[in-house]
Amino acid sequence: MAGRLRTVSGGGLEARVFRTIIEDRDLLRQWDTLAVAASEPRSLSAVVNAWYRRAGGRRPVRTITIWSGDVLVGVVPLSLHRDRWGRVICRMAGRGTIAGVQPLFAHDVPGVRRADIEQVAGAAIAGLRPLPDKVVLESAQGAAAMLAAGARGARRPPRLESSPVLAPFLDLRPEPFQRWSDGLEPRAESEKRRRRRRLVDLGYRSVALSDAREMSRRIPVLRDLYNGRKAKRGGEGIDFDSSMSETLDEVFSALAPTGRVTVFSWERDDIVLALSVVLACGQRASGWITAFGELESRYSPGLRINEDSIEWARASGYLEFDLGPGNEEYKAKLSSGTVVLEDASLDRRDLFPLNTPASLVTEGARARYRALRQRRADG
Repeated sequence: MAGRLRTVSGGGLEARVFRTIIEDRDLLRQWDTLAVAASEPRSLSAVVNAWYRRAGGRRPVRTITIWSGDVLVGVVPLSLHRDRWGRVICRMAGRGTIAGVQPLFAHDVPGVRRADIEQVAGAAIAGLRPLPDKVVLESAQGAAAMLAAGARGARRPPRLESSPVLAPFLDLRPEPFQRWSDGLEPRAESEKRRRRRRLVDLGYRSVALSDAREMSRRIPVLRDLYNGRKAKRGGEGIDFDSSMSETLDEVFSALAPTGRVTVFSWERDDIVLALSVVLACGQRASGWITAFGELESRYSPGLRINEDSIEWARASGYLEFDLGPGNEEYKAKLSSGTVVLEDASLDRRDLFPLNTPASLVTEGARARYRALRQRRADG
């Protein structure tokens, strides 16, 4: 059931806060209409809800929906958790698994301005129960403006911080893509073709998988390749455990029939060199997960599979290939521009006055403090 929080602004908008995973088909359809209009495949309802069910660690759901009458004009998918102190932390859905899940705001509804939607969304965040001590929106568009809107009028202004995050992309429109291609070193292009031919000579083939069962069959290999690579770069990357495998399986089942997910592979018989998961909707394809191992590394199968994903996206009519937030070296080689996102956080300092290391406070004292805070937040 949805707990409701009403806020009126700019002609009358209402925020409804869902505390459970949304199942209503009409609402999910409108959610996906917003995602497609914004070309945000990482924010499709099936992707977010798979995270809620599988990788979210059973964290309480808080999906904020903004309405203009019966028309959905905004979705902000959030979750809550408590830290070791018992503080309530609110984050964007996808934490640790799907970087770059975005708030979705309509831009073509007569009489509705984005600023009004942001204000209502911010007020809804400010009115969540239990009341968050801290709100963290990572790699999100307009995050600081939304949090600032919700903080207006607070008795003690919270601390709001933000910093830019770069999200590289490759423009696939004919002229920009040609300019990017012309800027590549001729020697690099020749080397790319040579390495690709060598992989083919060794019996490997590049395949694009669109069947959910075939995609899911490769999840264990994707996990092993990813975690092996993650260990070599010092543990940096997503949390690829059994819940991540379940998330992928659900995403494949939900999106494969719609053509919004494709898995690319360089493989031979039972040997898989590299795998890449690409989400797509609207005008954008988005590289979500790429993994490769050491076998045949001299031919750079990881780079080859990214090239395959980009060529597929061009052939499929997408205008942009999104490489996700981050400044990894391989993204610089494949991108022609960057979008500036935001990391924004809001601290309600009055809700958590103690500033003592947890190791110096007894568990009983922490438990009593958590209970006191819970009564205050719920009351």
